[in-house]
Amino acid sequence: MLRAGAVQVDLTPAGRLRGRHNLFSIVEPEKPIYARVVALELNGQIVLAIACDVMGVTSAAADRLENAVANAAGVAPVDTIFWPTHTHSCPCMNPATESVVQEHGLGISNQQWLDTLEQRLCVAARRAIDQLEPVTVAGGVGPVKGIAANRIIEFPDGTVGMRSATTADCPAGNIDPNVRSLFLLRADGNPMAILCNYAVHPTSLGGGETSHINPDFPGYAADVIRQRLGDEVSCLFGMGAAGDINCRKYAPRSGTRSVRDTRRLGEIFAGEVVRQFQSIDRAVTVNEMNVSTHRYTCEMDRELTAPLEELNDSLLCAVDVYRRTLTQGKAHDIATAQRALVEAQWQHSYGHALDESGAVPVVIRRLTLDDEVCILFAAGEYFVEIGKAVFDRSPFAHTMFVTAANITPLYVPDQSAFDRLAGRGDAYGVDRMRLITRHGCINLAQRLVKLAESG
Repeated sequence: MLRAGAVQVDLTPAGRLRGRHNLFSIVEPEKPIYARVVALELNGQIVLAIACDVMGVTSAAADRLENAVANAAGVAPVDTIFWPTHTHSCPCMNPATESVVQEHGLGISNQQWLDTLEQRLCVAARRAIDQLEPVTVAGGVGPVKGIAANRIIEFPDGTVGMRSATTADCPAGNIDPNVRSLFLLRADGNPMAILCNYAVHPTSLGGGETSHINPDFPGYAADVIRQRLGDEVSCLFGMGAAGDINCRKYAPRSGTRSVRDTRRLGEIFAGEVVRQFQSIDRAVTVNEMNVSTHRYTCEMDRELTAPLEELNDSLLCAVDVYRRTLTQGKAHDIATAQRALVEAQWQHSYGHALDESGAVPVVIRRLTLDDEVCILFAAGEYFVEIGKAVFDRSPFAHTMFVTAANITPLYVPDQSAFDRLAGRGDAYGVDRMRLITRHGCINLAQRLVKLAESG
């Protein structure tokens, strides 16, 4: 019989950190952030599932964390699955950026916080294993309104652009409205942990640079769920196929940052999860658990990304220009040099995602529980039609698609997105912010669907 243990650990920093990818951004705690660790055990095999309130993690950082936690907990690294909630109001775990900070003395170092995060995850994993108890599994699915909208808008003149304050009221467009939940139930029927899967970027507090550390609406949803279902419930959020989906239409309503609006989205989301729990009519005893790792190598789109050697040169040049401008330039010149340095550093960090041959490595993990549950954990951010295809083709009673397990491949559009949006304007994720070729993206999407199809 499946056993599980769940632990929530506070990751809130004591002071300021560097935010996201920007060398110069500074963020301060506004609301506590957490990691939720669930241990699953069946027939001696232990799987660790770890959801963490961070914006993103590179493949290198994810490998380091998973190996450290696995070693500390006595679990196989391949059975340790880490993913970020992808809230944009939290730091990004990017060793390449941290290296630039330390080597060139620019910005704030997050290394101490990253080391503490790793230590706390190791302790939490051991605690979760120590608390194993029998559980049954149930699932739920249902739509919500007023959270998600497609962020790429097709205008009457044939151009496309990102949803903004001036276009927030445009129709929601193509989304997946369904919240999917997986409940781990104790012997008394109460939930120990809930994995919630929904296709939307948690960016109600800002999609660009922010000045606060906040888990966004999934954090407020977790508060409501615990209030209504019990303080001991661990709520793990996994972003679905949200490469072209955010909540900009609904929050902030006023066009300026609003915690009140974010809390409202959290209440909507939590209400559906609680409804699903209260509607459970069947929980199953799990007799088989499998984890598999699937590694793919995708061709880099050389029209969008330069080789790493060129990116290194560009970064060093940008650092030099910035330093000279600090001593010689005016405020406007300094700001311009800073933006150029941030862009060079950002591109440089993407270059580190490539393997030795210059290709883009992509890792997909697949967790199944009997023929009831299939969860795909995928590196990258996938457009919504890919998620819909995964769900449509899966034979499992409950299927989940957790994306952004690491940010290495960046965006993966589906074929219809390329056909409709490419070359028509600001097609974010199609014409920019993409590492893999069009053919590679389409092929990767097909492989994901095949993984979901496999019984």
